[in-house]
Amino acid sequence: MECVEDREALHGVAYKGTGESGDSCPGPTGRADDAGHVNGDSIIMALEDWAVALVVIGSVLAVMCLLSFVYYWFVLRYRVASSSVSMKGKTIIITGASSGIGKATALGLARRGARLILACRNEEKTAQVISEIKQKVPQGPEILYRHLDLASLQSVRKCAEQITREESHIDTLINNAGRHI
Repeated sequence: MECVEDREALHGVAYKGTGESGDSCPGPTGRADDAGHVNGDSIIMALEDWAVALVVIGSVLAVMCLLSFVYYWFVLRYRVASSSVSMKGKTIIITGASSGIGKATALGLARRGARLILACRNEEKTAQVISEIKQKVPQGPEILYRHLDLASLQSVRKCAEQITREESHIDTLINNAGRHI
């Protein structure tokens, strides 16, 4: 157990009172006045330098996380990817383009002038997507539908044979559809 003199030399603080064991060393709360009340300043002074550094680093990280969240919430959340790169003359196959990310990808590529082949399972939904894209991009490129059901290897082979028969080349294949097993 350290004595009062050792702690005074270490922290530069005069300690009063007795410790838990009844000797002249102060307790773990730091400096107490004559009435036995603990002085809050002495507790802070008793913290080691590394503890203060950890508190400062933790506070800085918390503020950075908060600012990052605010920036995302008010700025990045509403951003839409945009590009002026022309895709004219490119033939692109998109699987699963009847909804979600595939639909948004098809719209973006149609705006850039790409010739699209939408390989999807549901012909009705894909027809709606094609009409929506043609409304939004009236002077847009050709958009074709090809039936593709990834749950059936026969459907995959049939779609691949049809596309290789009809197309001289394919520039890009976007595998958006998937089968959850």
